[in-house]
Amino acid sequence: DPETGFYGFIPSVGTALPNRNGKIRSNFFPGEPNYEGYSRNHLTLGYAFEHRFNDVFSFRQNVRYSDLESRNRTVAAASLGADQRTLTRRVTASNEKAKTFGIDNQLQADFRTGALTHKVLFGVDGYWSDGTAFTGAGGIVQTLDAFNPVYGRLPFAVPAIPGTSQVAQQYGVYIQDQIKLDRLSLVVGGRFDRAMARTRNLTNGALTKQDDTANTGRVALMYNFDNGFAPYASYATSFEPVPGTSFGGAAFKPTEGEQYEAGFKYQPPGYNAFLQAAVYQLTQTNVQTADLNNPG
Repeated sequence: DPETGFYGFIPSVGTALPNRNGKIRSNFFPGEPNYEGYSRNHLTLGYAFEHRFNDVFSFRQNVRYSDLESRNRTVAAASLGADQRTLTRRVTASNEKAKTFGIDNQLQADFRTGALTHKVLFGVDGYWSDGTAFTGAGGIVQTLDAFNPVYGRLPFAVPAIPGTSQVAQQYGVYIQDQIKLDRLSLVVGGRFDRAMARTRNLTNGALTKQDDTANTGRVALMYNFDNGFAPYASYATSFEPVPGTSFGGAAFKPTEGEQYEAGFKYQPPGYNAFLQAAVYQLTQTNVQTADLNNPG
């Protein structure tokens, strides 16, 4: 994407709201034409492999590699003056790179024990990422008249661009059994995760380490009636590492979740239709929110 583009913001006063100077033109550009630029290169490679050994065992492997690089620089409107025509503007620049690799190995066994039918899934997966980000914002540049813009009047200083590098790894082991007894289905699964992240501030060299482990699982029960009606209930827990640090340099804690759900699925016999309704309660902890003491 050589010309992805960021076309900035224009004030509400003069567009959606009245402005005593008139209406701002729809093609008004608040930035600097000779400075703007946003390009992105993204490469993704992967494959999905599957092999069935016999009537019981089968194996699957899914792999994906990604390489992303983006470069962005722009001048954006920050505020409108009391005269309702003079724009204060800020300059922003960034350069980001990231490489990721993920692999998921699954061994599946389909078999019966008496009246029960089993579909057992055992898996091991891994995820690795390595990235750097240089981002700077906030440098004030020349004001611009929204009704009579004059670009390129003076050179302006590009803000200092602090950098951060980050390496993250996550490994998981999981097992699940999908059991059927006539029209009754039961799913029981568990997972263990180990996650690691190393975040370095390239300006001062500070290194933040994160090492987390978690056990999660789920259980679900569903019954299929002859008329296409299938009520179900489920319970699940989740774990998601949050690499990086807060403004003060403290490492983020992993986001954890717990969900209860109940509902039904309905497929009317003889009709190409499917209906589903559900109620659930999902509680998450350690969710990232805006830092009101350090905006931006």
